[in-house]
Amino acid sequence: MKRNPHDRKTFIGIEVENTKAKGLKTLFLAGAYSTQEAIVAAMGHDAEQIYLAANQSYLCRDDHDWAAAIIGLLNSWKGRFVTIDVPFEFRDQFLNELSGFCFDQKRLIVQYSLHVRDVSQDLPNTYLKLDDRIEDVTNPGVWVWPWAEMLDVTKPNFTSWQAYKEDQDV
Repeated sequence: MKRNPHDRKTFIGIEVENTKAKGLKTLFLAGAYSTQEAIVAAMGHDAEQIYLAANQSYLCRDDHDWAAAIIGLLNSWKGRFVTIDVPFEFRDQFLNELSGFCFDQKRLIVQYSLHVRDVSQDLPNTYLKLDDRIEDVTNPGVWVWPWAEMLDVTKPNFTSWQAYKEDQDV
C-alpha cells in the first residue's frame, strides 16, 4: 500500500508491530476522523483496535484534537485498544493535551515515531540515548541502547515492509 500522510484513508488489517495489540484485527485511520465515524467503521469490520494517525498523519490537520478523539474512543468503545502514532517531537505537547483527562490508560498504546532515513549509513558505534534536560532534570538517569542492537532484523521489535501488504483499503 502506498502511504501518504495527506490522504484521509481507512484500511483494515492485523496489527503487525510489536505492541500489546499485535495480532489484533485493526482499523487504521490515516487522517482525522470523528469518534462516531471511527467507532461505526470499527464495528462494521469487527475491529479489536483502532489505530489513529496511521501513515504518519498526526499532522494532517492543525486543528484536530487528538486528545478528545482518544478520550471519546476509550470511553465509548469499552474493552478495546486505541493506538496513536505521535511524531517524537510532539511528545510533550501530546502528553500535555492528555493531562487532566480521566481514562483507561492500559487500553491506550502510544507509539512515538522517530523518522530516520537510511539507517545503514550510521557508524558502527552509534547509540540511542534517552536523556533529560540538564537544566530541569526529571528522570532518574539516562538510558542508552546500541543502535546496531535496535536495528537487528532478527529481533521481534523489527517489522519488515512485507508484513504490511495484507492491509486492505476500506
